Amino acid sequence: MSRILINLLIVLSVFVFPPYVSALIILLAIFFINNFFETIAWGALIDILYGGGTIFGLHFAYFFTAIIFIFYLFSFKFKKMLRLSFR
Repeated sequence: MSRILINLLIVLSVFVFPPYVSALIILLAIFFINNFFETIAWGALIDILYGGGTIFGLHFAYFFTAIIFIFYLFSFKFKKMLRLSFR
């Protein structure tokens, strides 16, 4: 149930808030929900709607998709490190 509510919150944020706020909400959701693979699709939607971003002044069409994908991959290792440190 929480996964559906988080997805609805992300859909609302993509259409209402600036892309950076939506990306922040997505990045937070990655760490709170286990295996939240839908975030990659939401990153692609942000890139489609808002045209990506810039890195060092160069236009990068898949900016938000790439950032969210990197955080998605990193989240597995980060969550595992947190579990080990609390034992």
